[in-house]
Amino acid sequence: MENKIAKKSKFNFIDAIIIVLALAMIAALIYFFTVGNVSKTSGSDKTVIYTLKIPGVNADYLSLLKENDVITDSSSGNKLGTVKEVRYKNALFVGDTVADDGKGGKVVSHSEYDNLYDVYVTLYVTATLDSRGIAYVGTSKILVGSPFYVRDGSFAKKAFCTDFSIE
Repeated sequence: MENKIAKKSKFNFIDAIIIVLALAMIAALIYFFTVGNVSKTSGSDKTVIYTLKIPGVNADYLSLLKENDVITDSSSGNKLGTVKEVRYKNALFVGDTVADDGKGGKVVSHSEYDNLYDVYVTLYVTATLDSRGIAYVGTSKILVGSPFYVRDGSFAKKAFCTDFSIE
């Protein structure tokens, strides 16, 4: 029988360098993907005009939203902007049944509510732009689809951004 003596490997300086480099690369990747270049830059304030859709407003509350009112964020109290224009149209009820339209196509049943309205409020505000060009009013991003919690006096409801322009 042969005696095979296994040679033990020792931890050396090259191994330590490889481990340190690997950890540095992982840390750099984490920093790049989490923090990156998303910092807000001061001094890049611009006027932003944006439209919020407030769905399902009762007809009794339509008179509460007027031009030149200041709209605030109901959760933080920050100013969201000054009302430039208020438009509304009847809210739609979209059914869940599909029917033939008589021409070979399909239609979904829908109807308008008599006392519920979708209100479109156009606001203007001085917003801060970050390095990517995204506008912020307070901590809220002004992007299409962004939710806002609006308050005007005694009126408060959730709204969504439908349009914006940076002047």
